[in-house]
This record gives sequence, C-alpha cells and structure tokens, in this order.
Amino acid sequence: MNAIIKQAGTMRRIPLVVIGALAGVLGAQAEFLQQVRPAPLTPTEEASVSDRSGKLSQLPLKFTPYDTQRAQIPFRREILTDRQVYFADDPVGQVLIYCLTPLSGNPAAGKVRFELKTDGKTVERQEVTVDHKFSALLPIEKLPVGAYEMTGEFEVGGNVWTLRPAQFSKIAERRNTRPIPEGGIPLVLQAAPEKGRQISPIITGIPIPRHQAQSPEEFTLLENGKPVDAQFTQRATWYPGQQVKWLGLSFLARYQDGRPAEYRVIRKNTPLPPSTLKIAETDKEIVVSTGEITFEIGKAPFTGIRSVKLAGQDKPLVQGEGGPFLIDEREMVFQSALDEAAEVRIEEQGSVRVTVLATGWLTNPRNERLCRYEIRFTAWAGQPWIDVHQRTVLTFNTDEKKLARLGFLVPVVDAQKWAAGLDASTKSGEIPALPSLDPKKKPPANSAPVTTKWIIQPRPDQVAVEGISGPAIPANRADGWVTVSGSLGTTQVSVRNLWQLFPKEIAWSPNALVIYQWPEHGRVSFTEEEELSADHLHQIRYAHQGKYLDLKFPQKYFDAMRKVYPPIIENQDINALSGNGMGMAITTDFRLQFAQTIPEVDAAAANQMFAANLHGISDPVWNGLSEVEGRFAGKQKGVTDSWDDFWAQAFHGFTSSVDYLGDYGMWIWPDVHNNWSPTTLRPQAHRWWLNSHYQNPWDYNFMYFRSGDFRNKDWANNASQHFMDVGTVNYSDESRTLLGKLPGANYHVKGFTPWGSAREGEVVGDDYVEVAAHFINPDANLFRYLLFGDRSGLNLARNWFKSLGLVTLPTERSREACTTLGEVLSFYENTWEPQAIAYIHELADAMLSRPFSEVPAFPAHPFFHDRWVMRYWNLTGDVRIQQPVLDVLKVGNTLNYTHFELAALAWRWTGDAEYLKMFLPKAAPTFGKIYRNPGDPLDGFGERVFKPTHSQTQIVPYYLQALIDAGLKYPETELKPPSIAKATVLPKLDKMTNLGPSTSLLKVDGSGPLSLKVEATYDARTWEKRGTVGNVEVFDARNQLAGSASVLAGARSNSAVIDLDPARFPAPWTLVVRGAVRIGWNGGAQTVTLEPAAGGDTEQEADDAASD
Repeated sequence: MNAIIKQAGTMRRIPLVVIGALAGVLGAQAEFLQQVRPAPLTPTEEASVSDRSGKLSQLPLKFTPYDTQRAQIPFRREILTDRQVYFADDPVGQVLIYCLTPLSGNPAAGKVRFELKTDGKTVERQEVTVDHKFSALLPIEKLPVGAYEMTGEFEVGGNVWTLRPAQFSKIAERRNTRPIPEGGIPLVLQAAPEKGRQISPIITGIPIPRHQAQSPEEFTLLENGKPVDAQFTQRATWYPGQQVKWLGLSFLARYQDGRPAEYRVIRKNTPLPPSTLKIAETDKEIVVSTGEITFEIGKAPFTGIRSVKLAGQDKPLVQGEGGPFLIDEREMVFQSALDEAAEVRIEEQGSVRVTVLATGWLTNPRNERLCRYEIRFTAWAGQPWIDVHQRTVLTFNTDEKKLARLGFLVPVVDAQKWAAGLDASTKSGEIPALPSLDPKKKPPANSAPVTTKWIIQPRPDQVAVEGISGPAIPANRADGWVTVSGSLGTTQVSVRNLWQLFPKEIAWSPNALVIYQWPEHGRVSFTEEEELSADHLHQIRYAHQGKYLDLKFPQKYFDAMRKVYPPIIENQDINALSGNGMGMAITTDFRLQFAQTIPEVDAAAANQMFAANLHGISDPVWNGLSEVEGRFAGKQKGVTDSWDDFWAQAFHGFTSSVDYLGDYGMWIWPDVHNNWSPTTLRPQAHRWWLNSHYQNPWDYNFMYFRSGDFRNKDWANNASQHFMDVGTVNYSDESRTLLGKLPGANYHVKGFTPWGSAREGEVVGDDYVEVAAHFINPDANLFRYLLFGDRSGLNLARNWFKSLGLVTLPTERSREACTTLGEVLSFYENTWEPQAIAYIHELADAMLSRPFSEVPAFPAHPFFHDRWVMRYWNLTGDVRIQQPVLDVLKVGNTLNYTHFELAALAWRWTGDAEYLKMFLPKAAPTFGKIYRNPGDPLDGFGERVFKPTHSQTQIVPYYLQALIDAGLKYPETELKPPSIAKATVLPKLDKMTNLGPSTSLLKVDGSGPLSLKVEATYDARTWEKRGTVGNVEVFDARNQLAGSASVLAGARSNSAVIDLDPARFPAPWTLVVRGAVRIGWNGGAQTVTLEPAAGGDTEQEADDAASD
C-alpha cells in the first residue's frame, strides 16, 4: 500500500510498508512502552463491564446525550495507536490499551505481555502489570523505517485473553516545519484609544512550529530591539509532553500617542533584572506586592480582596470582608465567606503578572449552597491595579428560584467623594452618609452591603445616578467607571461592556464599592408593548428587567410567539417554555485601580484603555504557516487583498444585526441570528439565535488569528465569552439532572431563548442540547484559551470531554459523527488526553464505513465539520480517507456545496493541480452576494458567506495557501452569471420587471443617455427569512465598468439609478445581475431589449441549504 504524502509544495509517493531486519531495535535496556500510566474507565465503560445483559443500548435510541445507559462497546480488549503513520521526525506516539473482559467481579488485567513485530518477526518484548485500561508512549524516533504490528495478551482469572493488535508504520518523510527567524516573530498590536504615554497589559498566544522549542524558557521579548520583561508559558505541545506548540505570552505594552512600540519574540534566553512583583503565600492568605500596591486575599475564609495599601503607606484604602455574594428571593444572603471548601490558589505566577484563582460556593448560614463562583485576580508588575474576572454559574432550577442581587463587594475605607462617567462626561459629588443604626439592635452576622449612591443601567439606552438623597442624574449610557476617594486615597472601578450587558449596577457608600452582576435596584424598564412587539419579542426583555433575576419563560411571551411567528414546526415555542437556565454563567470583567488621587480626566482615560481590552498577536502569515491550525493563508498584503477586503465587508454585514436591531442584554449580546430580515426586523422562526450551529465561535477566533484585524478580535472576545456563558452548559446537578444538560454541552438554539430545550419526560423530535452533535463547538472554548489565555475556556473544554464518557457516541454516520470527531481531534492534539484515541477510532471507523455519497444530505453533511478530514489526516495519516475524498471531488464543481479545503488536501496528496484549478471558477471573492454601501449600517449584509451556513473563512484560507504553494493565483474578478436564454423587452419605470442572476446585452433602440432604475425585491421564501441582496453592473463595449448599483430590501438603498451616457461609455452595454432585483428604464429610447450575451461565463450559483 502506498500513501500519497506531500509536504512544502513537493509531492512524493512514500511506501508505507518498508521492511527491514530488526533485532532489539531499542537497545538491551530500553522498553518500547514508556511512561505507562493507568487510564480511568469512563462511566459508560464502568456500566458496560458490570452489566451482564449483553445489550449495547436500549431501543429506540434517544438523541446521544440522553442515552447514558450503555457504552458503545461493552467489553473491550485491544491496542489503539494515535496514528496510523508516523513520520521520521515524530519523537513519540501514544497508545491506549483496553483490558476489559466479562468476568465476575470485573477483575483487573494483571500482567500484560506485549510484542512489537515487523515482517512477522518479533523485535521487542515487554511485560507490564496494569489495571483495566492504560496508556503509554512509543519511542518512534528510535524505530527504523518500516511497518509494525503491536500484539498483546493478558492473563486474569486463570484465562489468557488476546488483545486486538494495532498496526502502524514509520516512513522516511519528515514533517513540515518553519524555523523561527533570526530577527524573531513580529507581533501586531492593537492601537490604543488614548494619546500620550500609556501602558496596557497583553496576554496572548504565539504559535510555534514543530521542532523549534522544547521549553518556554527559550524565548525573549524585544521592545524596539531591546529585551524587556515578559512571561512565557506553555499552553499546548506538538507531542505528549514535548515541543512547544502554543506559547503563552504576557507583557506590558508601551504606547505613545496611541501607537505601540515594536515587539518581537526571539528564540534566546536573556537574563533580566529582578521583577518588582513579589508574592508571599501561607495556608491562610496570599499577599501580592506589585511595587505600587500591596494587597491580600484570604484563603480561609475567602472574602475577596481584604486589604489594599499604596506603596509607602501603612493605612489601607481597602480593608474588611467582601467578595462575591448574592441574595435570593427569600432575602437570604449567600456569601463566599461561609464556604468551608473554598479553594484559593496561585494559578499562574511569573515576573510580569500573577493570577490568583478563587473557586467555591456561595453559602448561607444554614449551609445552603447557591451558585458557584470562579474569580481570577490578576496583578501586574509595577502597576497600581487589579484585574478581576468574575464568573458566577447558576446552579439552580430557574423555573423554581430567583435571585434578588448578585455582586462583588470591595470594602473601601472612609470614602467621601465620588465621580463617574456618563455619556463621555463626568458627574461627581459627595457620598451620602450611611443611615443611622439603632444602637439597641445588633446587626446580623451576615448581611448585604449597604450603599447610598449608585449607577443603574436598566436598559441599553437609559442610565441614571441615583441615591438615598438628592435628585437622580439621567443619561443614556454609563461609560463604565466610578471613583470613590477619601483622605487615604482613591479607588477606581472600570467595568467592561456595562451597558451592552444590561441590567448592571455599580453602587457605593463610605465603606463599600459594589459591582453588581444583577442589580440591587432593578426595575421593570420596558412597557409590555416594547416587550411583546414583533420586532422586540426575540430580545426576551423579561429576562433583562425587574427586581429579580427570573428566567422562567412568561406565558405572555409564549402566547405572543404563536401570534408573531406562525406556524412553529420544530417545538421552539415548547422548548422556550421548557428551557431551563441552570448551568449558564454570568461573567463580569472589571479593574480596580488605586492611587492617592485620580483626576477625572485620568480616570476617563484609564477606563478607555481598560474598555478597549487591547491585544496583540503574531504576524498572520506566520500563524498560517506554523500549522497549529492546519496550513492556511494568513492575511498578506499583495497576495490575499481582495479576499480580505471582501471578508471584512461581509463580516460587518454578518454582525450588523446586533446594533441594527438593538440586540443588547446579558443573555443575548453579542450573538447573531441564523437568519433575519431587514424588512421585518425579526429573526426567522427556525433557529432564532446562532450559538455554535456552524462552529462559528471557533471561526470568530480563527478570523482574528488569520487576519490580525482587531475588529475581529473585539467580536471574537465578546462573542466567545457569550458562548461560554450562555451557549454552553457550565454545571449539572448530579442529584437532579436536567435533560441533556451535561457539563460542556452546547445548545441547538431551537428554543427561542438561547438556552431553550426540552424538559425531562417530554417527547422530542430533535436534539436540543448535546455534547456530541452537529452543532457543538467546544473547540471554540479551547481556542479562546490558546489565543487569549482564558483558562475558563480550557476548563470548559475538559468538562465537555469528560461528559463524552457519560454518553454513547453519535450513531448517525453523518454530521453528528463528523462534527464530534472534528472537535475531539483538536482536543486531543492540544491536550494529548489518551481517552480521545478511543473516540477518534470509533468515530472515524463510523465515518469511513461507507462512501460519503451514501450519507444523507450529501455532499453537505459528511463534511458538516469543515476541518474534520484535514485534522484526521494531519494526525493519523490514515490512507482510508483519501479515496473517498477523491471520489467526492470527481463530481467537481457541480457540487452545490463547495468544500475548498478538500481540493487543497487532494492536491497535497496527489500533486495534481487540476484539483485546485477545478475550484478556481468559485475562488473569486463573491462580492455579488453582499450589499455594498459603505456608511450604511447594513453594509456587507448577505447570505451564504458567514451565515446561514459554514463561514467561507473556515475553508477558503486552506485553499488559498494551497494555491500559493502550487504557484497559482485565484481570480480577482467574479465570473459573470449565465446568459439569459432568450431576448426580452425591458419595460419602462411604470412596469418594472424582476431579474435574477444573469448576464445580458442591453440593446437600445434610439439615442441619448439611458437611466436604469434598480429596486430591491424579495420572494416568498426570503421575505420571512432575510432581506434580498441585488447587485447590478453595466459594462461598456470596452468592458469597462459604466455604472453599478447595490440594493437591499429594508436597507437605506432600496433602489438606485445607473445613468448611462454613450458618449462616455460606448455601447453595446452588458448588464450583469447578481442576486435579485426589479429593473426598469427611463430616457429617450424607443425600446430597450435584453438579449443573450454570447460567449459569457457560466458561473454556478451555490445553494447549500442542505447544510442548514
């Protein structure tokens, strides 16, 4: 058998089976299985070996997460390798070995004897003593090139059981790599919003190609060519425990008038002066000194930040018990201080920053627990601030319980004055004194903080400063900052995305500063008409207002849905009523800054810097060629310009619904809709929201990673956080599980609310919340960790993977299986969790068990996860995948759903450039699909670019890089649509006609100028779903553009006029229509006729609705 393997633009056929005589190839003392470690059984495996029924699962099968009773394979005796083909420079491979057998009492395997064979001859032997399941590493680098078989047997209960063997090969080919340039890896930093000298923390991830580094200690950061202090960590490796793949980088970036200094990462260890950052830890507390401030965080009990002192001062600005707390509907107070099992530890520590992680339960005096918290406190060397990342996970049944308040208390000392930003201006005043206490009454041991002044943002367009005395100060939007000051100094808080994530509140008094995730002074802020109107109903305003955080779906919303969105055919209304918010999270990012004084102008500037959430990444071309996410074309001036321009404009249109519809609020911002129409200002009644249906949260991170466009960064950061909080299940009550709600599962958004899903016991006709399905995207959470350093993303990805052990893997050999496989592959290659090897084998065997053409909804569903084939090949080298893919491509460009990435793979396998060329007619940026009107809020709106299907940016960059490697260029200009079939008279303005995608000649009977009027149109299908885009171009006899128009139903440009002057643009004219328009003419002509355009292009319009 031959594998078709090609690297770095060259192609060779490498024999997979190269037989050589071997004897003791690893040496007398070496063991061919190293680092042997027990692997725990998954819950389904535990159940399978203890059940003697012999059944695989009960029928009829429920959707995958609900079938938690049996494992797919009840008894398992086999050896599984992580790759079928190892390259010459692969240092190790990993194996997973099962010794599960149906014996009474489920005894452990005991002794297991292995043999490594080649050409039928045993070259190595080893015996190990293990349990039921274990993993080990294979030292591939020490094996000669050849084909191998690993066999084994184990003895237990007086019986000897044979393991199913594993076959693998080592080939002479080496993997792609890219040396780190001597001048280093350049970083691209976001510009600062403020002038003057500024400093901003940067936490990012740098991809490192294979074979370039073994440790993060090998690197240095250069600032304007000189070494500066930076903190490097290892986030992922290329092999288990070996070779840096993702390098974590933290540093303080310096700006002058908005422009960053020049930064590069070089491969050189450079000693630097000692850091000003000092950390002291005991069993009771953690004390951090940055050089500007010193603060304490207690461990037992955990009460938040219990002390802050300015450098050189003895008296604290902050002192006392604070931290996270909540009040439920019974007015019961829950605090972190009462949780005896709280954990406070240093999560990351270095010369530049330290992060302290606190996790636990909010608990009341009756030892009732309600909501988990996960809070990270990050301090930076030489800086006077603490960045706080607070996540609160809802652990209660939201049909049965409510919250009255949810916040974080900072116990400030003797604050006397306040200042705050509203609508980019500053308001200030005296802090009202606390109400007098009755000396005869003893205050309760645990009580909520008392505040006397507050900023409340009850809706996105209304904010006010209120208090126990004095008039309210109204405005539209809070800037997000407040300062409180006294004789000991000033404390500033800045809250990111405060008004977008309404309702929010910041409250204060002489001894308290409170950042609320759910406000104390909440109120009903929308009228019933504003709630239930057709264009606002989807914004679920009931969940964003009132005194209580109450997520139970109101009956009036259910009734209104049925009036606004008839008919509802997929249970979305029932799922909205049944949906439960247990497991969702609320995240708040805020910064606490301390100084003797903070002038108002400095406070506003500091808030702007924090709100910008500045970031930086390595050069996008470097990112693509590092191959950490496969080999793709990063943004490169002069090479990918037209595609980059197109994606930037189309992405604006894709995300325009948020601002255009006013889709703000803590439970919906900034998600978009699977489909929506500017004409009706409402989403389609199918999937109201998008969540992760097309793995788009991963794509948001990827778009930024390949482009370096910081507009993409802002969206990726905010949207992926929303996906983690609302689109992902963060918690499951093991004593009272809800249907499908396993940690790490994702919602299908078929429930009107983003978390809509069925109740236990309801008859379901689809899958609504899953850990293994076509709409999952845990890889997005993992990517967020790799790129932005958010460890919550890594934890959620691990929770998802753990939950896979509670379910049967998808039995449908289609998009359910391939999407799960694609996500598992990425998880394995970035964590090297051995259990993933079993899942990869099972899912790949299922997907390769029949031709892709036999899969339902071919060709869309076998490749619903755009990267599964590429990831599977890159990891395993399994040649079984090649021929099925090549068979698909024989259909060529007649496929309705075009997968560019498959063409790139086919070329890399075969070296045949025809696979690339056959896709060239579709390889030009499809500007004709989008509405083009810069300055219009809907500029870039279109379909089939980012929605309602897989994004072009998930697949086209891999094809573009293959073109570059093959020395080919993509067409810069779209092909013209097919010619009209027969001549037709074009009517005047009073009788306009509809035209679809077409090319025709304009034949004018008469002379003088001609005006074409173009109007947006729609059909019955698109009117309800989305606005219809129409683009018209007219070319003269020289093939020069004589005029153009872009229109969209519901946008500013519903119509446009193209004036044609034959003196400037000689006839005959060619009319090109993309999309759909109504068109008519005016002028001195007698008649205007559309005639077939001879010799025109034959562009095919793609319709990939089957992928929805």
